[in-house]
Amino acid sequence: MPIERKPWSLAANGGEVVKANKFTRFMGTSNTNMSGGSRKFVSSQRQDAAFIKRFLIVEMERPSEVALTNVLLKRYNNLPMLVIEKFVSVAVAVNNTGTDDSVMDIRQLVAWVGTSMTLKTMSLLDTFKIAFASALPAHATGMVLEAIDLILGDDKNRTMEYYTAKSSYRWDELSEG
Repeated sequence: MPIERKPWSLAANGGEVVKANKFTRFMGTSNTNMSGGSRKFVSSQRQDAAFIKRFLIVEMERPSEVALTNVLLKRYNNLPMLVIEKFVSVAVAVNNTGTDDSVMDIRQLVAWVGTSMTLKTMSLLDTFKIAFASALPAHATGMVLEAIDLILGDDKNRTMEYYTAKSSYRWDELSEG
């Protein structure tokens, strides 16, 4: 509900007027300030200034390593911790590149892991490009690709199929890297 707490007139039911209970709250999320600008999170959804002024905008910090890890552990509890750590380490490195238009949030990290699991025969680098880097501005793409290279090295060319195989040889190799 907008801040001014005025009753709503609904198009349905012949223009029924709805008055909210004093405990009614609406909350939404967005990677933008709704005008596509000053907070560096740009969206294709630009909102009119009168609409924007009806809502509070709360800036959030980038997700911590612990938060990223916990989400992946809960969502992908069948993945080995060593694999989750690789994904999280890349996300943290991307977020530390210093550019606000290349932040990898929780949703994007989950999308990358999901893409990697779906396209399990493609390299982590390729799935990273599909799920994240392809949507970045040109100036940021180089920085995030450098981040994945620095964190994963040659492992970026391995596949999720490789990382989820049950071979003890591979697990010994994973533990060392």
